[in-house]
Amino acid sequence: MTKLYHDLLSNSPQTVTIDIPADMGTGQISQVVTKQGAVVSDWKMNYFSDMNYGFIEQFIDELGKKFHIKEIAFDRWRAVQMVQNLEGMGFTVVPFGQGYKDMSPPTKELMKLTLEERIAHGGHKVLRWMMDNVFVRQDPAGNIKMDKEMRSIFDKITKFRKKRAEEKALQEEPVKESSLSEDALPEEFDVSTMQKTKIQKGMSSTMSVNRNIDNLINQLEETFSQRLLRMIDERGMTDSEAYTKAYVDRRHFSKIRKDVNYVPNKKTVLAFTIALELSLDEAKDLLASAGFALSRSSKTDIIVAYFLQNKIYDMFEINEVLDAYGQPVF
Repeated sequence: MTKLYHDLLSNSPQTVTIDIPADMGTGQISQVVTKQGAVVSDWKMNYFSDMNYGFIEQFIDELGKKFHIKEIAFDRWRAVQMVQNLEGMGFTVVPFGQGYKDMSPPTKELMKLTLEERIAHGGHKVLRWMMDNVFVRQDPAGNIKMDKEMRSIFDKITKFRKKRAEEKALQEEPVKESSLSEDALPEEFDVSTMQKTKIQKGMSSTMSVNRNIDNLINQLEETFSQRLLRMIDERGMTDSEAYTKAYVDRRHFSKIRKDVNYVPNKKTVLAFTIALELSLDEAKDLLASAGFALSRSSKTDIIVAYFLQNKIYDMFEINEVLDAYGQPVF
């Protein structure tokens, strides 16, 4: 294609049209040039590749000879010709949109089968990678669908923070050198760090079957209240410093201190992970003690995890990003 474009530019002084080779598809590229070879209008391409469609149709036809295919779902976008071809081959095809209406039922079923460990993929590394990077979006009615936003949201957060920092630097003291050196920028966020791993310790599968309930109960780990209070003490903080920094009121914190089994909502736990300046692993442990986990289908969780991994604990800045993404602030 580069050679074709080069040949196109080297021709003048009329409208130049070059046929695309058959092995690249069917179509033409053209460009209008004037006297002395100056370009009047940018080059344009009319390119309609049908070789892939033929391959797909042939592949489906071969599958139809091996299996009883009840129906084939298709996205309406530019699918008219293939739909007609498949129908002509005797297949039943049905339209399948990319919105919540069509995507929610199968996505929920996939989640159910996955949680029940009923998905057989033979340990395929690519399929595992794809599943690990799924981002699930939910509408107000509770419908869900897979989304491609997972990776882009981290880049957007970084760009948003950099832009805000640049604006503040200009407002505060123009004379000072910008503090936004490459070393100062946060590292790229790795979504795999949010992946919940199986706990190897605790209730092991090798546990003797005759061990009684009392012995199991004796293995209970710290409750959320116990873990939180211990972490506050380890950091040399007072109770008031901790709950004030977490934007938690005194009466609410009093419930946590007085009741060893008290479990607050997830938002409160996330607030304490920031107030206590926890690492991402420490935050996961604190969340787990309250029965929660970081979810990659939650923008709030993704944003908080981003800041924890980059060791940024400025609640004001975190709230600023949460608000920019339409999420409730702390």
